[in-house]
Amino acid sequence: MSNQTEKFIKGAVILSLAGLIAKVLSAVYRIPLSHMVGLDGIGYYDTVYPIYSILVAVSLVGVPNAVSKMVAEDLAHGQYKRAHKTFVDSMIVIVIIGSIVTAIMFFGSSVIIKLQNWGPEYRFVLYGLAISPVFISITGAIRGYFQGMQIMKPTAISQVIEAAGKVVIGLALVQLLLGKNLDLVMVVSGAAVGASMGFVLSTIYMLIVYYRHKPALNAQILLDTTPVEQQFYADIVRKILLLTIPVTIVSTVYSIMNEIDSAMLYGIFGNMGYSASYVRDIFGNKAMAFTVVNVPLTISLALAMSVVPAIAQANSLKDYVERNHKIEEAIKLALLFALPASMGIFVLARPLLFLLYSGIPIDPWFLRLYSICLVFMILGQTLAGILQGMTKQYMPLISLGLAIIVKIILNMVLAPYFIQGYGAPISSIIYYAIFVGLNMMMIIHYSKIHINWFQNAVKPFLAVIVMALAVYYSYQLVHSIIGSNAVSTVAGIFIGVISYAIALVLLRIMTREDVSAITKNKRLIKWLERYRLLRK
Repeated sequence: MSNQTEKFIKGAVILSLAGLIAKVLSAVYRIPLSHMVGLDGIGYYDTVYPIYSILVAVSLVGVPNAVSKMVAEDLAHGQYKRAHKTFVDSMIVIVIIGSIVTAIMFFGSSVIIKLQNWGPEYRFVLYGLAISPVFISITGAIRGYFQGMQIMKPTAISQVIEAAGKVVIGLALVQLLLGKNLDLVMVVSGAAVGASMGFVLSTIYMLIVYYRHKPALNAQILLDTTPVEQQFYADIVRKILLLTIPVTIVSTVYSIMNEIDSAMLYGIFGNMGYSASYVRDIFGNKAMAFTVVNVPLTISLALAMSVVPAIAQANSLKDYVERNHKIEEAIKLALLFALPASMGIFVLARPLLFLLYSGIPIDPWFLRLYSICLVFMILGQTLAGILQGMTKQYMPLISLGLAIIVKIILNMVLAPYFIQGYGAPISSIIYYAIFVGLNMMMIIHYSKIHINWFQNAVKPFLAVIVMALAVYYSYQLVHSIIGSNAVSTVAGIFIGVISYAIALVLLRIMTREDVSAITKNKRLIKWLERYRLLRK
């Protein structure tokens, strides 16, 4: 494995760990928030959040990925001046876009509400979230610049700051508003303001990091003697947008899934005679499930952010052997993370929900169904990132377009027959499966790669089966002895992690480079090599 590939794996691991910490903080945020505002209040928040996610996706995901790709391609040829110019131009474009999104959310709230079939009170949640787009834009451009240099720590730390700020400020505002005996939607708007303030803090941190790095960046720029071609600003904007738009649309595949449900379910169940409150309870159940699913789901974003500049660099240098090696590593990493997360959540769905939301009536089947969907979510976003790095950023749009059509049709067919709301997650599983299958076919077609599926998929699946059995029986055993759900759940998770790690080693799935990218414990690596437990 080359140094560049190992650097890519380390970057993915750093972002994954930071993402997991951020999502754990978000889960910590959702648990007390759920007890404070109930299913109905969470329903308000999660009805609005999907459309907000789509509106800010350009700034939050599209621009960082697009900038990181362009910067990585420039740096592959030693063009530091051009890379910095790409960053500055992108910053200007994206701040303008962020300002437009803020204006739409403030002044176009009535139009959004009418199109979505919501009540007028939802505008207060929109207002709370509308503060953030400009700050997301600034943060996104700086993140993309550092990611293009494959420096992932600033992005990782900013994600944790963003989540921590949301927890502290959001819960404080909700508690304050509850004491004033306001309408529930006004209380929930406090949580929305808290989410925005998390982005404000993240932006302040990223600006500090950028100005600290600026002397070193300026030194590299001064040493770069390659001429930067003069371009009209309109041409620069066009180039950025042509790359950003497809990346952004594909990055919202998760939000689009939720937005389709948000737009359709109120109408479908309303026509069947069910109240808006009934549908909000369904969205509340979905929200509780996603609080758990979102923790491992951060892996997909981390892998996508890491894989785009890594593959773009190899692709720019026409080093197709290195590029294909990174593609296979990315797919393997996605499955190594996604499979155990999915299976563990499925097995422990009821205990996890009881542990997190004791006293709130939640249907565990929402979590079980979305845990199945989780594998396709993580793999799908990773595959889209691979195609973007290969300069095939428009290809995932085809996959997404077909998946959307199927999702809409299945919602109409399944929702009336699953009045508990199960039709939405079932159609989402198929939606993501189509997205994954078509993206994989395109990668194989354009890269001519030969993936070792037995090593990268079948063996990890066998390891996960071992883990699932260990989780289930350890939970049952500890619960029968102690009778505590909390202790039994934690024990089940701990035994699951250990059993999965042992299974990975015994099945010889990991290479020396895989292990060294995660840990620098040389004694452990030598011990594994001595007993031939690492694959060559």
